[in-house]
Amino acid sequence: MPEAPKLTLFFDSTCPLCVSEMQALQSWDFSNLLAFEDIYSDQFCERFPDINQREASDTFHGRYDDGEMIFGLDVSIHAWNIVGKHKWIRILRAPGIRIISD
Repeated sequence: MPEAPKLTLFFDSTCPLCVSEMQALQSWDFSNLLAFEDIYSDQFCERFPDINQREASDTFHGRYDDGEMIFGLDVSIHAWNIVGKHKWIRILRAPGIRIISD
């Protein structure tokens, strides 16, 4: 069985809501399929030159290990799906609701 792709979450450590969500996700990530990167860490820009720090601050960024980027609420939905929690959150991607939730 192929290994599931890892998802890196680029989060804003100055945002209490963001930090709280990352802590909750980390507590449920028993398979270590999520990686957490603080966009304000000392070496962030050198380690991730392709991720614009300001844009990542404005819009949640995620990247799968194959390079696929996802953004905004999709990052949260994918992350919670990976850890097998909050499956109800997918409703936010339904047509009509998606426009409002974004």
